[in-house]
Amino acid sequence: MIVLDYIIGNHDRHFRNFGVIRNVETLEYVGFAPIFDTGASLRYYTPHCEIDLYEDLKSVPFKAFHSEQIKLVKNPVRFELSKLKHIPEYAKDVFSTGNILKKQRADVLAKVLEARIAMLDKALCRGYH
Repeated sequence: MIVLDYIIGNHDRHFRNFGVIRNVETLEYVGFAPIFDTGASLRYYTPHCEIDLYEDLKSVPFKAFHSEQIKLVKNPVRFELSKLKHIPEYAKDVFSTGNILKKQRADVLAKVLEARIAMLDKALCRGYH
């Protein structure tokens, strides 16, 4: 959840925006719920011409900024970030479909994802090797 929020720049992951799944009969914890409520991400509030690809974004609930919160990831080796290399281009194609986003915004958001993935790679490698 922290890694995805870092990539998409979600700044609204408060304590009511994630949960766990429990067995209804035994109340035993089964695992984490799928990620939901990611509407406050991908710079939804910023005009595309004002987006800073490398801005240190605010985050919640564990730390004030994503650059601090990502340090809470305990086992970064398990994330195979090389598998994300096609995500920006794929996202650009999805964002360009239909009439929801203008081409300029789709282009910028693809660059945002590319930059965030590169920043994530550096952040997860820092202090672990």
